[in-house]
Amino acid sequence: MVEKITRLDMRDRATLDRDCLAQLYAELGQQGAEGVVCRALEELAARVARAHQHMLDGEHAALMKTAKSNVSIAEQIGLLELSTACLAVVDAAGGGDGVAIVATVTRMQRVAEASLSAVWEMQDVSF
Repeated sequence: MVEKITRLDMRDRATLDRDCLAQLYAELGQQGAEGVVCRALEELAARVARAHQHMLDGEHAALMKTAKSNVSIAEQIGLLELSTACLAVVDAAGGGDGVAIVATVTRMQRVAEASLSAVWEMQDVSF
């Protein structure tokens, strides 16, 4: 019989590569870089939601494809932890382990939320 149940708080951090963002701003200027970042954030949000739906539908090949496409988008704007989380989804979906798939997709969602918030919060930072 279980006497005590421990609740685990899942908190994932957003790792931002500020040098990557600074380079993007240097190459494209503020307006151009903000446009790229905004489009990337919108695309990531949509693809993370799509990946979750693929997981629910048991579409492992589509899940792998969607998560893999998130890697390059996340790396483009310096979201390193999100890129790593997406790669974990690709690995889990490739292995077909249902528990691992649910765990990694859920982590990808948490990291995406933290990453998107972190980027929005630092919009006022000059590069």
